[in-house]
Amino acid sequence: MKPIISIGIPVFNGERFLSTVIDSLLQQTYTNIEILISDNCSNDSTKFICEKYQILDKRIKYYVQDENIGMFPNFNFVFEKASGEYFMWAAADDKWDKQFIEQAVDVLENNPECVSVLSHFEIFDIASGVIIEKITPSSIASNIPSLRITRVLEELHPNLIYGLHRKSSIVDNKFETIDWSDVLFVSRLVSKGKYYIIPKVLYRIGINGSKRIPYSITGKWLNLFKFYFEYLKLLKAFSPNIFSFIKNCLVTLKITVTSFIKVNQDIYVNNLNNVK
Repeated sequence: MKPIISIGIPVFNGERFLSTVIDSLLQQTYTNIEILISDNCSNDSTKFICEKYQILDKRIKYYVQDENIGMFPNFNFVFEKASGEYFMWAAADDKWDKQFIEQAVDVLENNPECVSVLSHFEIFDIASGVIIEKITPSSIASNIPSLRITRVLEELHPNLIYGLHRKSSIVDNKFETIDWSDVLFVSRLVSKGKYYIIPKVLYRIGINGSKRIPYSITGKWLNLFKFYFEYLKLLKAFSPNIFSFIKNCLVTLKITVTSFIKVNQDIYVNNLNNVK
């Protein structure tokens, strides 16, 4: 019997692209899946779309929040409902090659040291379908946990949260409502094992427009103070010695400060452009 794959879709007002996302998951060549949709109190036609698919395919389970609980609590909610051996989150404006799950499961089944799998991915404009950028992250496969943790911050690919994960590796790894919670999640994840990348495009990220717009999950400006201190706790637990820990602290400080300045500048410019 093939292991069950649980797929969680946290959604809010996803009517524009939700059907395409669900179709790309139902068309997977690996069919032993369950799709868990949590509607975060949408006020568009998301409910109608989800109810229609729930009738069409018994693998879909649809939940509606009584009130908006926030983005990351909604991510945690769909995970808590999962029954599969493996789990993945699916954003309501992305899509997957029909062989993504099959190939990702094959990697996990044959590599017990691996906790997660993603592939190269493309970013496309939802309105036009035009491919904007191709992203080719490399596997995080060092045998040393502290090196895997620092690689996450050095490469900064937060979309690694959308890989296929061993459920057991993320059961105690909840999203927090802080900026860069996704980066912190992946950093904690690779402390437990390796993250493999399938070297071809099997995943596509939808955005509105020709570039990704920076934002803060917690307020108007990006705030990385909470992330920094939580990340240092992780480094302290896995650095082999005090000298390595100090070195990693300095590298982390440099990256977070540089990102803090750059992203907040981009947010400021974007806000100015929206006013004009």
